[in-house]
Amino acid sequence: MNVLPSGVTRLSDSESPTMDQHDQLDDKSVTIPLIYDFFRAHFAFNNTIFPIRETQIPDLALVESKEYKRIRKLLIQHGQIHMEVSRDRMAVTIQDFLPGLQHPCGQNSFERLSEELFEEGIKWHLMLTYFVFCAELSFQAEKQGSASVEDIINWMANYINKHLFQWIIENGGWVGSSFLV
Repeated sequence: MNVLPSGVTRLSDSESPTMDQHDQLDDKSVTIPLIYDFFRAHFAFNNTIFPIRETQIPDLALVESKEYKRIRKLLIQHGQIHMEVSRDRMAVTIQDFLPGLQHPCGQNSFERLSEELFEEGIKWHLMLTYFVFCAELSFQAEKQGSASVEDIINWMANYINKHLFQWIIENGGWVGSSFLV
């Protein structure tokens, strides 16, 4: 039996999106809003004001949909639990990595770090780790002035869309991701 930690919910069969909604939620346009919302929740979890006031969301109707809100909620819940468990391990890596985020080489450093995370293959648990790590990295980078949160959101979205998105689709998309069920 798959038991979820307290406070974490799962999609029930009756709440699953239709095929058309599933296709919309697995469009690349949902990547930035998911990252943005996850980072915003991470800052709130750390009792800190999120430094980005607005974002360009290509399809506002999509991110306001019940299905998107459910995926966002589950991703954030699982991410917070993951962060609580792995915060200390990540802290050292993040502190060592922050100087490498200085422009103009920041995006290249970020991409190399992303490649290292997925060098042995892409898995859903690594995808969750990537979200958590990047959210904490953006939080620390913003505090230290190493890179902007907006830069890290864009670098992460570019990496996901370029290197991970095909795998996401082939493995059930955001809707079918095993860390959300």
